[in-house]
Amino acid sequence: MKCAVYLFSPLVLMTFLASCLGQSGAQTDALANDEKFLKDAKIATDGPGLLAFLRARTLSETERARLAELIPQLGARSYAVREKATQALIKAGRAALPHLKAALQNKDLEIARRAEFAIADIERVPHVAVMSSVIRLLAARHPEGALAAVLAYLPCNDEDEVDDTLLTAVAALGVQKDRIDPLLEKALTDKDPARRTAVAFALGKANPTQHARTLSTLLRDESPRVRYHAALALVRGGDRHALPVLLSLLTEAPRREAWEIEDLLYRMAGDQGTTIPPLGSADQGSRKQSREGWEKWWSTAGKKIDLAKINFDEAQLGVTLFAEYDGNQNGMGRVWLAGRDGKMRWEVTGLNGPNDARLLPGGRVLIAERNANKVTERDQQGKVLWEFQFNDGAIACDRLPNGNTLITGWNQLIEVTREGKTVWNYTNAQGGGFRYAYRLRNHHILAVSASGQVIELDGAGKELKRITPAQYGSGAGYWASVELLPNGRYLVAMGSSGKVVEIDGTGKILWEASVPNAVWATRLRNGHTLVANFEARQIVEFDRNGKEVTTQTISGRAFTVRRY
Repeated sequence: MKCAVYLFSPLVLMTFLASCLGQSGAQTDALANDEKFLKDAKIATDGPGLLAFLRARTLSETERARLAELIPQLGARSYAVREKATQALIKAGRAALPHLKAALQNKDLEIARRAEFAIADIERVPHVAVMSSVIRLLAARHPEGALAAVLAYLPCNDEDEVDDTLLTAVAALGVQKDRIDPLLEKALTDKDPARRTAVAFALGKANPTQHARTLSTLLRDESPRVRYHAALALVRGGDRHALPVLLSLLTEAPRREAWEIEDLLYRMAGDQGTTIPPLGSADQGSRKQSREGWEKWWSTAGKKIDLAKINFDEAQLGVTLFAEYDGNQNGMGRVWLAGRDGKMRWEVTGLNGPNDARLLPGGRVLIAERNANKVTERDQQGKVLWEFQFNDGAIACDRLPNGNTLITGWNQLIEVTREGKTVWNYTNAQGGGFRYAYRLRNHHILAVSASGQVIELDGAGKELKRITPAQYGSGAGYWASVELLPNGRYLVAMGSSGKVVEIDGTGKILWEASVPNAVWATRLRNGHTLVANFEARQIVEFDRNGKEVTTQTISGRAFTVRRY
């Protein structure tokens, strides 16, 4: 279901939201950025103004149905009728897109031309950024009627990023000190699954143990998304009886939720999960095999697990994944996994310049091969399960929650689907190309350029901000990496400068360590920093004082080293 949006001036279209969700120290700044962004867009930011904005974009089922009646009017004899219908469809915004896109194939050229014009006008609006800002400010300011407005808008949303913001807002507005708002209680039986989903999320966010009885009733809901959020909340609260529901959803839930369930299961099972068939591309065949594997695990070893003792947020596998660019006699590279004891568990050899690798659920691995100009998904024996050819030099990769893949090239970042279709691409407006990029928890993209600039994009590839580290010597040069830290700062490795620096949002250096050819750095959970010294074939660990703790020498030159 979709909802109306609004028109923006060209100037405002160049301004985008800059905020980092989930970082406690950055919450105030994020809300200030939301307010400034909306004010620049001429959108009222007081409580009544925000409510009016959201309500104006909440269409009833009758209003949405009437949009189809406007399409034939685009070809009416009267210019006034044609123009009125065009403007009405544009004003309806995203709700009109299905009708307009179908009209592109209309035999009446005037209808097709006006549909194309209306689509372009609607899609140039930064819908995700604006709606997310409005909803976050409503949740923070809590004007009277905010919960009702957000619940009313829920069925209109069709964007994952806005969906996450909406659910968080319902949790903030609907549960106060574990007291459930009567509107949430009413939404438990709402005919629209989007509202019932929001209730399940809100109760789980508040206190799954206290609301276990209500959540348990939602385990029988007809909507897979409702069952998913209810079961997830109960399992994370230590309720074993909800686990079979999660297992059943491996074949029934939307693809994004199925992958998240699989990830949670692998964290619970540890080494025992490596023999269970992975979801893969989440087609029905692989889903069925995976579900059967997990149900067998649960019937034996799984039942011995004490869910209350598992920290689902901090659970670690205790393994390290190495992407070695080269090293063996024929100059080929490899990706290999080491256990807690440092011993190799498996390796994929014969790779042509692997720059980056990421462990996927089920022990699969996503690999960016720079010299082969491709990204592949492989099993532990090296069998290719998925492949995308990328002739801009595939230098980094990241699997997104929706199943798509983010790829970093020399000159562009792209998101591609499992079918190989490009969703969006981004080139560095200031030149210099890229060295690394990955997805943040709030679905934004964080990248570092060859000059060492840190660039943040929204989930659609629109630039939000750009930071230049101060006094960084020779800059990133031939290689670099970047990581957003929990404190809102950035960890940047700059190869040519031989430094790893921690910077704030202004680029000020707050911590640094000197490492020749530092091509990769990551902050460990114990506060230490792991750095790859490319030419020396070493992995060095530093404490918070910049003191070397350990140094590991490996056979090849590593670009990335990840702890899981």
